[in-house]
Amino acid sequence: MTTETEQRCVICKSPIHEGATKCIQCGSYQNPFYRFLTGIDVKSIVALIPIATLAFVFIKDQMITPRSDLKIASLDCKIDTITVAAANLGNRDALFAGVDLIRGDSTRIKMSFSAIPKSELLVPSGKTNIYELKALGSDGSSLGLKFDEQGFCDYRLKIRALEFEQSIDAPKSICACPEK
Repeated sequence: MTTETEQRCVICKSPIHEGATKCIQCGSYQNPFYRFLTGIDVKSIVALIPIATLAFVFIKDQMITPRSDLKIASLDCKIDTITVAAANLGNRDALFAGVDLIRGDSTRIKMSFSAIPKSELLVPSGKTNIYELKALGSDGSSLGLKFDEQGFCDYRLKIRALEFEQSIDAPKSICACPEK
């Protein structure tokens, strides 16, 4: 029989004293928070840590988009040849297609690669390639950069590359008066 100072266990319904935190009969805590904490198996949680870590790594790898990041720098400017370095700082291969030289008066000169196989135009991730480019006519003869008499010879480089998830950083410097 329960008296006015007793209440019932929430699990086994045995009479317990009012304000008791644990039942003497079944050993269960009366507070839901304490029941939750005592029901947690630490070994189970420790076993889930490697699984959760692998899941996180897999999801992270799936979320990172492979992307090339092509950085170009002019190394040497001559009357008919420009040497550039193409560095790929991304995590995907990049395809370097060439350079156009643009004078201050917007004249554009398309530079061609000096006899290199097409396979060498691919800049692998984390690598740097050096290219020698020439201003060539349709017949293959050298055009030179055609400087005017006023000594105007500052050129900007405009990079040409195949566009597939790649960003291109054109050099901030210009190709100054080349050596003759």
